[in-house]
Amino acid sequence: INAIFDSTSAMIWSVDPTSFGLLTFNHGLSDYFLQRRGMRIQAGMRPEDLFPSAEFIQRWHDFYRQALKEGSFVAEYVAYAGSNTLQLRFNLLQRDDKIFGISVFGKDITERKRADEALRASEASYRGLFDTVGEAIYILDRGGHFLDINMGAAGMYAYPREVLIGKTPEFVSAPGKNDLAEVARLVQRAFEGEPQQF
Repeated sequence: INAIFDSTSAMIWSVDPTSFGLLTFNHGLSDYFLQRRGMRIQAGMRPEDLFPSAEFIQRWHDFYRQALKEGSFVAEYVAYAGSNTLQLRFNLLQRDDKIFGISVFGKDITERKRADEALRASEASYRGLFDTVGEAIYILDRGGHFLDINMGAAGMYAYPREVLIGKTPEFVSAPGKNDLAEVARLVQRAFEGEPQQF
């Protein structure tokens, strides 16, 4: 078990339920403190020993108190060094219904957070372009229903986007004309593998 405990890059530790001093910790946590803070951690160290800032000391006391009060929970935490975001999972350690510690599993989610932020920025950029281009643009699903419509298309058909989403082009097309409904049929045939010319 110790080999597994020390082989993961995640940070795993436990603290006592009164002073919140370190009971156990793995290499992931000790390496983090050594590399990021130049600090060698030891059993018994409390938040007061680990952080010079009253704000961070208080934050860790609050985390541990929350675990004692509510039991297991998950929190995101921007590390003291400021360069990493951790997902922390807190659990109570109990024996014979008596709490003897609090365990913490810390996973670095910095890259995932950056990817999420980049995706949000990309989606916002796409949405801005999609909505401001002057041409009518619409996106259909395989069944020929509107998945999305830009402002140009909504204006051209004189319906709000919310009304058109989920409808088919027939909803806005006059029957018998070579119009949007016909384009939708061509798109559907293209989905089914039949070559089409638009």
